[in-house]
Amino acid sequence: MCVEVFTKLLPKCDVSPASLKWFPVWVGRYARFQKQSRTVKLAVDRELVITFLRSLRDAGDPAWQRLQAVHALECYRDVVLCTGSPSLGDVAQKLTEIAERERGGTKPSEISAADLSEAVGLIDPNEPPVIQRLRRECRLLRYSLRTEKAYAGWVVRFLKRYTLEGEVSTEEGRDSRRTLASVGEAEVKEFLTELAVEGQVAASTQNQAFSALLFLFQKVLHRKLEFVDAVRANRPRRLPVVLSQDETRRLLSALSGRDKLMAQLLYGAVE
Repeated sequence: MCVEVFTKLLPKCDVSPASLKWFPVWVGRYARFQKQSRTVKLAVDRELVITFLRSLRDAGDPAWQRLQAVHALECYRDVVLCTGSPSLGDVAQKLTEIAERERGGTKPSEISAADLSEAVGLIDPNEPPVIQRLRRECRLLRYSLRTEKAYAGWVVRFLKRYTLEGEVSTEEGRDSRRTLASVGEAEVKEFLTELAVEGQVAASTQNQAFSALLFLFQKVLHRKLEFVDAVRANRPRRLPVVLSQDETRRLLSALSGRDKLMAQLLYGAVE
């Protein structure tokens, strides 16, 4: 599948305007690295991606840009190849750590303040550390601001529900509150079930809460959630939209020949 097709499919994904601009650029560079035409379906091979990233490093591209390239290839993999493999999460995490060191001043010549602002932006230092990390991951993955706010809101509710600290660490000296390291599938199931049974939320709201917690565990805490068998919120029943008798007569009168006969037979067969 060519880069042009990826560019056309990308607006349907929940990505930022910056990603709409730069993801096709990175996929195009990946295609050139493979010496492939932009019309050829690209293989997202783990070892090939790592070699590509090393070539970017050698060319002087900073870690935050190489991380953006990884996210672009992940998006291409999901949208065009329609597969979840190969997993590049550990590669992205390593680049995130390198980017953070670079932002700390290790290699100040490689990244400007304007680049940093575009990549991550300002994050409130007064928020719980885990929420700060969640926002950073959302921005590095180019999620929309609306999704970021929704995810942060659900995670805050989850933290409050189980009196959790905003850190994963269980260092000595902390108070008696539970940490995120002590919760998992059981608490997620209970939280989602309470939303459906006690909160009586809509199915879409419960799904958003589940997506937020899934993002928290997989992208921020790097923990795998097993199957979460929670009580699902009921989807509202919607009556089908049907034509009135007058509308049906006008529709049939506009037809003729075989088409009219088939329409009349179909209409007459409806109980």
